[in-house]
Amino acid sequence: ENNVYLSHEFLAVNGNDFIGISAVNSGTVGQSTANLTVNNPGIARVTSSTSANSGGAARSFSNVFILKGGEVFTEIINPTLFTNTTHRAGLHDSTSSSEPSNGVYFEYSGSGATALRTANGGARNTPTTITTLSLNTWYKSRITVNETATSILGEVFNASGVLIASQTVTTNIPTTARQLNICSITTNSGTTALALIDVDFMSLKTTLTR
Repeated sequence: ENNVYLSHEFLAVNGNDFIGISAVNSGTVGQSTANLTVNNPGIARVTSSTSANSGGAARSFSNVFILKGGEVFTEIINPTLFTNTTHRAGLHDSTSSSEPSNGVYFEYSGSGATALRTANGGARNTPTTITTLSLNTWYKSRITVNETATSILGEVFNASGVLIASQTVTTNIPTTARQLNICSITTNSGTTALALIDVDFMSLKTTLTR
């Protein structure tokens, strides 16, 4: 009960575990085999709709999580569109295309330039690009919160698990009982139904005292 490891393989897009699937402005999240590989079983594809700022989310619900330090969030993704597309994944409180008010998360928007973001009560760090992702390529991204929740490490790996780049942020960390979700949201500001991203895996590791 104290050593917590939550993982979701997207073998079903609405399984009975800690992750639920929700549409954003009539977008969809459905099972896809387009980028299936022997190392990437179970893929959820997020697709926009003809409504602006549409897409989908894979997340826990009702703001169930507060940072204490020592958390590790991991996501494995394959971006399929950067134009007008925003992806935010980590521990945060957004449920739409809007920026989180609180959270620690990876973000790219309009291109593959990826940054590690923090937000605390609406105050956010100034983003600096960690690395620039390519379309139709598998990546693993990992966020590690240090034991005192005073520093956030973001790392991006290639499909073979080799570290591409990393970044550390020490400002605007939401530690004053800010309530967060384990969350991956991808949306598109256009009005055409397009495939935005394939998500293969999400997880959270942490140790609690209870």
